[in-house]
Amino acid sequence: MGIIQKVLNVDRRVIYLIVFLAVAIPIIFPLNLPVTLTEEVMGVYNEIENLPEGSPILIAVDYEPSSSPELNPMTRAILKHCFKKNLRVVTTTIWPTDGSGGSIADKLVEEEARIAGKIRGKDFVNLGFKTGSYAVVIGMGEDFKKTFPKDFNGNVLDKLEILNGTHSNGNSESSLPNAAFSQDARAKKINSLKDFSYMVCIHDDSSVFTWITYGYERYGIKIGTGCTAVMAPGNYPSLQAKQITGIIGGLKGASEYEKLMNYRGEGARGMDSQSVIHVFIIILIFLGNLTYFILERKKTVRG
Repeated sequence: MGIIQKVLNVDRRVIYLIVFLAVAIPIIFPLNLPVTLTEEVMGVYNEIENLPEGSPILIAVDYEPSSSPELNPMTRAILKHCFKKNLRVVTTTIWPTDGSGGSIADKLVEEEARIAGKIRGKDFVNLGFKTGSYAVVIGMGEDFKKTFPKDFNGNVLDKLEILNGTHSNGNSESSLPNAAFSQDARAKKINSLKDFSYMVCIHDDSSVFTWITYGYERYGIKIGTGCTAVMAPGNYPSLQAKQITGIIGGLKGASEYEKLMNYRGEGARGMDSQSVIHVFIIILIFLGNLTYFILERKKTVRG
């Protein structure tokens, strides 16, 4: 049996095994492949980086559990950045996935807050899910606390420090050079979407356009977006129209944000794995086409 015939007769289970190893090994033993930064990701990072300490930021976790492996890494990286900057973090979701986005947000923000030493109700709060989509966004723009009278855990929003302008990083002085500006940011009450300094919508469908249409166009809140890789192209018209400041697309975008935060997490490991499997698939495509042309040439010679 010739080499060509052996290639054609490879048991598909062997290919499945190689695919499994190509995915698993880089995750277990990271390859630390280089990560190149893009302007789209920098557009989100710079907005958060330039916020004064104590500024309120809204993070919409608008994705289903099925998208968590791709979107959780960027959500974690953004939360790490916000807590490092001592921002006031408010999370929510308007995407009707049985309210699962509220649970995803609560788990991630709780874990990252614990690492950063932040306190629920003072440094962060999760509003959870509320049905209504655009009506919820308009309601938040008109009267934030009326739209969400309680948070995800049933706490009355009006009694939480984070919304009433008494947020503090626990130090007598701000860690930022412009201390007076930072104190003003911490004293700012949240009564409307207009009171947020920035928001990031992390999504696996079209919810970002609801935030753009009503949150940005009607109430003026600046928006950055994070999304699955397949959704990223659909966000570029909004970026070109300057309706959003940047795009974090898929694991590639997450790995870039992790690099900006000086750590390699699930995003970077996922990109290592993805890069290896892509190379393997290219090799299979090449071998498949090569064997096809060789066999066709033999048929032509014989004929």
